[in-house]
Amino acid sequence: MARKRRKRPHGMGCVYERSPGNWWIKWRERGQICCKGGFRSHEEADRVLAVINANVKTERDGLPPDYSKTPTLGELAPDWLDRRAVTHRAIRTDRSRWRKHLEPAFGKLRPADVDTARIKRFVERKLADGLNPATIDRTLKLLSSFFMDLVERGLAPSNPVTALPRATRRLVR
Repeated sequence: MARKRRKRPHGMGCVYERSPGNWWIKWRERGQICCKGGFRSHEEADRVLAVINANVKTERDGLPPDYSKTPTLGELAPDWLDRRAVTHRAIRTDRSRWRKHLEPAFGKLRPADVDTARIKRFVERKLADGLNPATIDRTLKLLSSFFMDLVERGLAPSNPVTALPRATRRLVR
């Protein structure tokens, strides 16, 4: 007589063996059934499923993601600029603005550490150095498009440039 199948609680996914030595997991995320395979043992597949379930639960409960492990802006920017080179003609000036203005100010920070106060200090410092307001405006637009990409990829909580107060925006016009 076959052994009775052990059933997991509803919504916890399942671990099954597709062929000898090839374990798969199945779970539900955002209403979709997701599968992943190629695990060598039941225990390994079970550990991976536990991590996935924890991530799904965190997202479902509305807990904010942990941005402390995100790479710094200086580490993320080269890849972003390379991807941007395909669609933008002015990539040379974008790279120059990043290297000359943005990297010294924000390169060592994580995306979640950049806020409107830091950006305002950046604008005030650049104005005090005598930089043309139009250049500062273009630099802020570059920073904003970088943050939009980071938000889409889930590496930043929001775009701080779009939250700048009107008074700060008037400084660069």
